Amino acid sequence: MQHHRIAAALVLLSVLACSQPLTERARNDGATSPYSELAQATLDDFLTKAKQQPAGTSGYALKVKIQDGHGTEYFWVNEFTWSDGSFTGRIQDEPRLVRSVKAGEIVRFGRSQVADWKYVDEKTGKTMGHFTSRAKP
Repeated sequence: MQHHRIAAALVLLSVLACSQPLTERARNDGATSPYSELAQATLDDFLTKAKQQPAGTSGYALKVKIQDGHGTEYFWVNEFTWSDGSFTGRIQDEPRLVRSVKAGEIVRFGRSQVADWKYVDEKTGKTMGHFTSRAKP
C-alpha cells in the first residue's frame, strides 16, 4: 500500500513538472545554477580546446543568455569567435520569448552572458560540458 502512495506521488510530481508553461521553461532553460557557475569556471579551458579543435572533437557551442523587453531566454550559439571578453556567434535555436534575435542570426555577447558550453568527443560519443542539462542538485 505504501508503495502505491509513493508511486502516485511520483506520477503527480511528473505531471506537474511537465505541465510547466512553455514560457516558464524558456525563462528557466539554463538559468543560473551551480552547473552554469561550473561552466563559467571552466570556460577558459573550453575556449582553449575550441581554438585548437583537436581531431576527434566537434560541435563546439556556447549557451548564451539573451534579454529584451519580452523576457530572458538561453540560446545555443555556434560558429563563435572571441577576443578580449567579447564574443560573436550564430543563434541555433528558435526564440520562444525574446524578439530581439532569431535563429541563424549572428549576435554579439559578453563573457558574463555565457551560461554553458559543449562539444562532442567523437571517440566516446559523449557530449562534454552541457552542464545546464544535468539535474539540479
